[in-house]
Amino acid sequence: KKSSSKFNKISKMQQWMEYTNEEKNIYKLNKYTRILCEKLEVYENLIDIISDLVVNIMNKIKKNDGPKRSRVKDGIIIVCIFYISKKHNYNCSYISLAKKIKLDIKYITKADRILMEIMNCDENNTLNIKRPNQYYFRKNRNINKYM
Repeated sequence: KKSSSKFNKISKMQQWMEYTNEEKNIYKLNKYTRILCEKLEVYENLIDIISDLVVNIMNKIKKNDGPKRSRVKDGIIIVCIFYISKKHNYNCSYISLAKKIKLDIKYITKADRILMEIMNCDENNTLNIKRPNQYYFRKNRNINKYM
């Protein structure tokens, strides 16, 4: 029985090594998002949708700005949870989500600003997020970098 478990571990390790770095990063981000959503008590049926949105947004951000630190990443995930929850009539707020994981609101504000820039550049609404009515276009910001 021990030899089969060792073989299993070796097999899994070989499979992991065959993945590209991009595939590994997507897997890790999906896993991290799922864990954070469970910690924030998000409905199970919304977690996959949130995870897909987080991956899409993080890829766009990474392509233009480089990788983000973990606290900003948490802020981005919370903002994604907020927008997906609004779309699916699940009530939550930035503040209540941030308090659950002890995240400073400045990270959520920064993440929200980044997401708004991406949504304003997303002509075809490929992210499939409803745009908030309160947001206004700022002329002095470089919005075109996410196109």
